[in-house]
Amino acid sequence: MAHRGIDGRDQVSQPRFRMVQREALWSEAADQIRSLIEQGVLPPGTRLPGERELSRQLGISRLSLREAIRSLQYAGYLQVIPGRGTFVRDTREWGASSLEQWLRQHDDLMNKIFEFRELFEPGVAALAAERATPAQLVALQRTIQAMREAAAAGDLDAAIAADAEFHYQLVALTHNDLIIRFLAQLLRSVGDERRASLNIPGQVERAIAGHEAIYEAIAQRDPERASALMRQHLRDARRYIHAWLQGALDPVTGHLRDWANGQTDKGGER
Repeated sequence: MAHRGIDGRDQVSQPRFRMVQREALWSEAADQIRSLIEQGVLPPGTRLPGERELSRQLGISRLSLREAIRSLQYAGYLQVIPGRGTFVRDTREWGASSLEQWLRQHDDLMNKIFEFRELFEPGVAALAAERATPAQLVALQRTIQAMREAAAAGDLDAAIAADAEFHYQLVALTHNDLIIRFLAQLLRSVGDERRASLNIPGQVERAIAGHEAIYEAIAQRDPERASALMRQHLRDARRYIHAWLQGALDPVTGHLRDWANGQTDKGGER
């Protein structure tokens, strides 16, 4: 049966999704869809099957499927268009020139997003330090480990997905449905911005260091420190984007050049 792509053209061939091995494990379903995208089996513009059909093929509940789609949407793999469906986005890695062009064209948007996040995410981190359950702390730590493993393997797409999951899980740790619904709207809008930021040399490693520090403060039940570290984490991300655009970052190491910082930066700031 033909399906229409994002450009309106019919697409005849659709891959067969296999049933996941563990019931209701949305992360396994997300990994399978991500793998098909990265292998080119699901090229950019492909429309995924409808929710009922896709959940049947994967052998998971619709709720678990929505979680999988949500995580891939936040990581920039999928685009959900109301009334049309869910489509595969173009996740090809930017070259230096195209990344610079995108960042300069979206500089105002990036600044607004970081300002918005800085207003709310430090408070989210503080609430997480007060309310996170032991099981949630374990899950949060796993996102950091996943990002660390992705960085070691040179898998930027997996690192982006793990970064998105860390921030989403922090919101869930507030145990406040209003906050979760409100900030979910923001998280849905930062797929391209997250991908651009993490393409900056050294940014993945700095993000991991920031996540580790935030996690430690949350695990130690220190809301004030968790809040301060989240604010610094966001400010550092914006700072290094601006530094890269000004030519102040070493393109190989990602460290600030001597003339830009007084001395060469030796890694992520905590």
